[in-house]
Amino acid sequence: MSEGKIPEALEALWWWLARTLTGGEAEPDWTSRDLVARSGREDLRELARRLDAFTYGPRPPQVSELRGLVGRFEESLV
Repeated sequence: MSEGKIPEALEALWWWLARTLTGGEAEPDWTSRDLVARSGREDLRELARRLDAFTYGPRPPQVSELRGLVGRFEESLV
């Protein structure tokens, strides 16, 4: 993943998470908060907030930060 592809990677991460948690029933207008609530995975709230901060915050994450978040989601979903 290169620095220039961060926005695409963030979107892909959100959709991967959405499909993993809802089996493909997520809607494009759902927020990360909606996703956590509808899936009953309140344990993922802080990670979802971090994803939102990376996506909508004042600066994009570094590649290493994004990879770290992906790893934390993977560990939480095992």
